[in-house]
Amino acid sequence: EKDSSVSGLQDFLGNGIFNSDGVLWKLQRKTASYEFNTKSLRNFIVEIVTVETQTRLIPILSKATENNQILDLQNILEQFAFDNVCKLAFNVDPGCLGGDGTTGSVSASAAAAFMHAFKDAAMISSGRFICLFPLLWKMKRILNVRTEIETINLNRS
Repeated sequence: EKDSSVSGLQDFLGNGIFNSDGVLWKLQRKTASYEFNTKSLRNFIVEIVTVETQTRLIPILSKATENNQILDLQNILEQFAFDNVCKLAFNVDPGCLGGDGTTGSVSASAAAAFMHAFKDAAMISSGRFICLFPLLWKMKRILNVRTEIETINLNRS
């Protein structure tokens, strides 16, 4: 039986290593431990961040400097971090930050929508986690309260 903190994150994290327990967790941890030893994980992170920095972040900053353009640095760094985390955790490049100041392989609106949906799902899940009464978010879901319906719709996207 999962505790309420684990089940509250299931819509967001699924049944992966971050949201499982017992035998399933042990199996996933054992499998992951072969791939993610300290050295290989460090090298993987360095490679991802280096590529993202050289092919996307630096070109955006260089172009802004050349054009004497003002950037929303918080937004740029948020996109930079989001792309890196998605590549590391999910092996997916959402392409929120493109080297030419646009997005990478997906349209700007699709990348922004994905980033926004991810942020919403994280907020809803963290709200569930800190909820004093775990039954409350489950009741919201049954009663089709807005945030729970949005979570369901995010999972279908």
